[in-house]
Amino acid sequence: MKRVFQRPRWKKHSSARMRYQLARSGGSGAVYESGSVTPKGTVRVVAPVRLSLIENPEETLEFFSSVLKSVSRRREVFLDLSGIEVLTTDAVMCLLSAIEATRGGGKRTKMSGNYPVADECNRLLVDSGFYGFVYTATPLGVTVNNEDIYAIASGSKVDPNQASEVKAFAVDHLGIEAGSSEAKKLYTSIIECMANTRNHAYGDERKTKRKWWLMAHYRPESCTVSFTFVDNGLGIPATVRRKFADAVRTTARALSVSPRSQYIDADLIESAMKGEHRTKTRLEHRGKGLRSIYDGAKDGHLLRLQVISRHGMVDCTEDSKRRLSGAFEGTLVFWDVSGTRKPHDE
Repeated sequence: MKRVFQRPRWKKHSSARMRYQLARSGGSGAVYESGSVTPKGTVRVVAPVRLSLIENPEETLEFFSSVLKSVSRRREVFLDLSGIEVLTTDAVMCLLSAIEATRGGGKRTKMSGNYPVADECNRLLVDSGFYGFVYTATPLGVTVNNEDIYAIASGSKVDPNQASEVKAFAVDHLGIEAGSSEAKKLYTSIIECMANTRNHAYGDERKTKRKWWLMAHYRPESCTVSFTFVDNGLGIPATVRRKFADAVRTTARALSVSPRSQYIDADLIESAMKGEHRTKTRLEHRGKGLRSIYDGAKDGHLLRLQVISRHGMVDCTEDSKRRLSGAFEGTLVFWDVSGTRKPHDE
C-alpha cells in the first residue's frame, strides 16, 4: 500500500503546511500579482531566461545581486519572472531567501512580482509551495498538486520531525527500506544541513533572521530524488576558520597569475566539506556535519553533490570547482539519491 505521500491526502497535507508556515511567519511581505506593469517608483529586476544557480550560475547570481542591492537601499522591487523558460528548485528557494531579506533590520521593504508565462515554470512555483510563502493580491485558487514533489519546508533550527518527513517521502518514492542504512544516511544528510545553518552560517552581527529552506523532488524517469537545501547565512568561506597558513596562501594566490588563484572560496568550501577546518567557533563538535555529507558522495550513496557559497562552486562527485564572478550570500547544497525501483516503476 502506498504511503500518504502518494495519495490526495498528502497533497492536502502539503497545502495545509504551507498555510501554517505563512501564518506562523506573519507572511513574507511580498505580494505577487499578474501582469507586467511596474508600480511607480519601483525598481524592476528582470529574471534571466534560465533562472538556475546549478545550471546558469552567473546570470542567476547577477539577478539576485540586483534584487538584494535594491533591497539594501530600501528600494521597492518588482520581480519580473515572466520571461523565465527554465526554472530549477534551487532558484525557487533563492527567491524566498531574497524575499526574506526584505524583512531585515526590523523594517520591511516592499517587493512584488509577476508569474512566469511558461506553464512548466509556473507549475513548479505552484507545486513547490512558493506561493504559500507570499501574499497574493488575487487568490490563485491553486494548491500543491504534484505527488512527486515535497513542497518547500522552512525553519531556523534543527527539526528532526521535518527531516523524518522528508526522509519518509524519499524512501517511499525510491523503494528504500525505512530502517536501512541508506534511509539513515538520508536522514543524517538533512539533519546535518540544518545543523550547519544553526552552527556555522551566522555571525552575531546578522540582522536578517537565520533561516533555511528544504525541498525534495522525485524524478520517475531516473528513479532519483533531488534534494535542495538553501540557507541565508554568511556562507561557508566566510565562516570557515582560516589558519595562518590559509591566510598566507590566500595572499599568495591573490598576487599570483596562476589559474589556481581563482579558487580561493571554492578551496575553502572543499576543505570544509572534507572536515579539514573548524569554523570560527573553534569548538570540537562543530564542523563535522559537512564531512558526513561529503563522505556520502564519495562512498556512492549520493549520485551528485554540489555546493555553492560566496564565489565558490564545488562539485564533490566530479571533484571539480570553479570561481563565480558574483557572490551567493548563503549556502546552497544540492544532491541526488537513487532508489531500488526501476525508472517509471509504480
